Amino acid sequence: MPLPPVLLVGVAGGVGYAVLRRINKDKLNERLTNELREWRKFREQLVPGRSDKAPGPDRASVFRKNSAVSTSSPRLEIQNETGELALSISEIADPRPQRWTSVNESDNDSISRLNPLLSAVPLAAIGENIATTKYMVVQCTGALTKAVDGEGLRAIVRDGKKILEQARLFSPEQLTRIVTVGAVWQIASIVVAQKHLHDINEKLQVIGRKVEEIHKFQKNERISKILTCRKYFQQIYEDIKQENLSTNTQISIELQCVKMQEIEEQLCLEMEGIAREVSENQFGEDFDEMLQNWAENMQELMVCIETRIVGYRLMAIGSEDPNFVDNRLGGVWRDIERIENDINLLTNHIIETLSKEASFWSNLGKVEQSLSVLQDMQIPDNIGKSLNHARTEVGVAQSIVEQRKAPQEILLKVNGGQIEGFSVVEN
Repeated sequence: MPLPPVLLVGVAGGVGYAVLRRINKDKLNERLTNELREWRKFREQLVPGRSDKAPGPDRASVFRKNSAVSTSSPRLEIQNETGELALSISEIADPRPQRWTSVNESDNDSISRLNPLLSAVPLAAIGENIATTKYMVVQCTGALTKAVDGEGLRAIVRDGKKILEQARLFSPEQLTRIVTVGAVWQIASIVVAQKHLHDINEKLQVIGRKVEEIHKFQKNERISKILTCRKYFQQIYEDIKQENLSTNTQISIELQCVKMQEIEEQLCLEMEGIAREVSENQFGEDFDEMLQNWAENMQELMVCIETRIVGYRLMAIGSEDPNFVDNRLGGVWRDIERIENDINLLTNHIIETLSKEASFWSNLGKVEQSLSVLQDMQIPDNIGKSLNHARTEVGVAQSIVEQRKAPQEILLKVNGGQIEGFSVVEN
C-alpha cells in the first residue's frame, strides 16, 4: 500500500535537509582547514628574540679609511684625557661645490668656538692675509664625550706620525672654553641625522591617522594620552628642524615615552586576560566579542609602540648621549618579544579551536559566524605587518644612533680669520 502523499513529501524534505546540511558542513570544514593553515603559517613566523649586534670595528680606523676629504697636510689635534684623537683641524683646497651654512645666521656657538683654534693650524697662515678665504676640515671622532672634564684635553701639532710641537697657546682651561665636551661633534652628527626628519614627520602623520581610526571605536583616556604625546613629538620635531634644541629635550621626550609604556603595560595585561578567556570558549558570540576586543587592543598597542619609537628617533637626533637611546631601543626589542609571546599564546588557542571539525550535530551557524569574523579581521596578516613595521622602525632608530656615534667631518669656510660658514660631510 503506497504511503500518503504528505508523508512522502516529509521524507523527501527530511532527506534534502540532511543532504544540504552535510554539504554545508563539508564546505565549512574546508574553510576551517584553510583558516587553520593560515594561522599555523603565522605561528611559524613568530620567532621571538633578536641577535645582539656584533661589535663594530674601531671607529677612528673606519674614519681614516672612509674620510670624505683627503688631506695630508699637518694638522692641529685635540686629544682627550686617554690620549685618543677627539678632534683635528687641517687646511684643504677649495672643496666646491658645497652648500654652506652661515655661522652668523645659524647662531651656532659650537662652530664659532673653533675660531680661536684656527691660528694654531699649520700652514693656514690666517694672520698673514686676512682677506684670503681658507678652507679647512674638522674631523671629529666623538671621543670628546669620554673626557670627564676639560683638564684632560691636550692640543698638539702633528705632521703624519711626527709631532711638530705642543700647542702651548692653549691651556686646558682655555680648551675647555673653546671645545666644550662633545659640542662640535654633536652639531656635526645632528646635521647628518636631520636627514631623517622628513621621514619622522611622515610617521607622525601616519600615527595621527591611525589614532583617528582607533578613536572611532574606542573612547577612552588612553587615546587622549596618545594624541597628546604625538602632538608633543610634533613640537620637538619643529624644534630640531630649527636647530632650537634644549638641554631638557632628552628628559622631555623620555617622560612622554614613559607614558606610552604605561599604556602598553595596561593593554598587554588586558590582552593576556582576553587570551585566557578565549581558551575557555568555543565559537559563538562571546568568542567573537573577545576576539574583537583583543584585536582592537592590539591595534592600539602597536600605535603606542610606533609612537614611542618616533620619540626615540627624535631623541637619537637631539640627545647628547646616543648610548642612552641605544639602551632604550633595547627595551623596545624586549617589549616586541613580549608582544610576540602574547600573540603566540592567543594563536595556539585559535589553532586549537580551528582544529576541531564541525560535525553534523554542531551549531553550524555559530561556527560559520565566528569563522567569518576571523576571516574578516585578517589578524595574522595585519599583526604580521605591524610587527615587521615595528622592527624596521627600531632598526632605523638604531641606524641614527650609529650615525651619531660614528666620526663626523665638518668643512669650514674661513674669511678674515673667522669662520664664515660650515658644511657637514655625509660619508
